[in-house]
Amino acid sequence: MDMLSTEDTDREWFEQVRWPKGPICPYCGTDNVQSRIKHKTMTHRCRVCVKGSSKRMFSLKAGTGMEGSKLGYRT
Repeated sequence: MDMLSTEDTDREWFEQVRWPKGPICPYCGTDNVQSRIKHKTMTHRCRVCVKGSSKRMFSLKAGTGMEGSKLGYRT
């Protein structure tokens, strides 16, 4: 726990472990992803997937056991 001291460092560590070569869309598998979008909970947007009329957004937790959870990364 001491290695990861803040929520931001925890998120960065999880990103390195989950996506060592950069973010990948959990829905279609493409790496054509926009990162750090301005959304309260979603941090990435797939440039390929289309859900309705907008591009599909997702977070680091999407496709994991933490998907939909409000728990922080330290938990």
